Amino acid sequence: MSLELKVMLSLHNLGVVKEEVAKTPDQLAHTLNMNFDDIKRALETLSSESYVGKVSRENNHAYFLTGKGIVTVCSMFT
Repeated sequence: MSLELKVMLSLHNLGVVKEEVAKTPDQLAHTLNMNFDDIKRALETLSSESYVGKVSRENNHAYFLTGKGIVTVCSMFT
C-alpha cells in the first residue's frame, strides 16, 4: 500500500473529513508515528489531486479528507 493511501486511510479512521477538524502535518506525523517530511509530501500530492483539502491556520496548513478521498478509501473495503 502506498504512503498516500495509508495517509488517506488514517485520515478517514481519525474522522478528519471536514475543514473544522483538519490536522497539520505535524499533528498527523505525531499521531501516526510517521516521518514529518513523508507525511507532508504525501499530503501535498493528495491535495494536488483533490483527495484532501487544505486550509490555512496560523501560518500553517491543515488537511482533511475530501469527498473524493472518502470514496476512494471506502472503495478499498468493497
